[in-house]
Amino acid sequence: MKKIVLGLGLILTSAVFANSNDNFTIVKTNQTITIDGNLSEWASIPQSTSFTNHSTGAQGTAGVFSQMMWDDNNLYIAFTVTDADITANYVNQDDNLFDNDDLVEMFFDFDGSGKNYLELGVSATGVNYDFNIICPGTGGCGTWTSDAVWDISGLESETIINGTINNSADVDNGYTVEIKIPLSSLSTMTGGNYSTVQEGMTWKGNLFTINYDTGAGKHAGTDFLSWSNVGSHGFHQPTQFATFTFGSLSVGNYEVGNPNITIQKLNEYNYQITSKEVFSTRVFDTLGNVIFTKLNTTESGFNTSNYSKGIYFLETIQQNVKSVEKIFIK
Repeated sequence: MKKIVLGLGLILTSAVFANSNDNFTIVKTNQTITIDGNLSEWASIPQSTSFTNHSTGAQGTAGVFSQMMWDDNNLYIAFTVTDADITANYVNQDDNLFDNDDLVEMFFDFDGSGKNYLELGVSATGVNYDFNIICPGTGGCGTWTSDAVWDISGLESETIINGTINNSADVDNGYTVEIKIPLSSLSTMTGGNYSTVQEGMTWKGNLFTINYDTGAGKHAGTDFLSWSNVGSHGFHQPTQFATFTFGSLSVGNYEVGNPNITIQKLNEYNYQITSKEVFSTRVFDTLGNVIFTKLNTTESGFNTSNYSKGIYFLETIQQNVKSVEKIFIK
């Protein structure tokens, strides 16, 4: 039996998929972030565009988006992955997780030179590796080496799995990843040329996901997905890196929430939305596909009995105020 949970956190709809796939604004925060894999604290933080095949731009079998925040001490990164078959086997830090495990990866080039950049990966089970990627020359890596001895001091990463690991007999919903990188630790990366982060500063880099099928083996039956398309095979293409911009505390002049709208869950599958004033509503999935729409109404119902398991978003718009709530169908 499918179980449906309506998320309590609100997300700014104007911020959903608000970042282009070549420039990601990292929102500055003054809230306390607890690294536990629960992304309720991220409800109002802009999302990336949905990840696609790193080379062709085609949609993959997994739905993925990311969110990012920073404060004067830390960089915070969250991933939401919809995956029907979660695979993870490695248990030790700095193992070659990318050979077998479903994972998220991030590359950050602090000075944009393409010579040295940070590669951090976190598997669906929360195991991580952190490498200093060392590249000769200024025209890209060509050949490159990985320094796995260097570690990010104080790194924290946690995941929540919604499904079962290494079992293709059932259908999983996916997993969430939450990461904290102490910014001061990045100054110890040889050749990285890290400078203290300030508002308006930019890094080069990219965000990735590797999605295996259970038992697929090394680099077989695999999706290689990226936030910003590389345009050729292989993630290690520093000349193709996109831009991360460290933003301010403000996330825009948006109102959060529609206090005049009432959302009710009537039974296992049915929802009712009502208001004394006209509103519009829609439901869409993690890839941005619209499942349901109703415009200019004071009352709307929708039924989720035919929805596949996973994460969906319920958007309401009234008098230019937009908000979104997560719906989890298990």
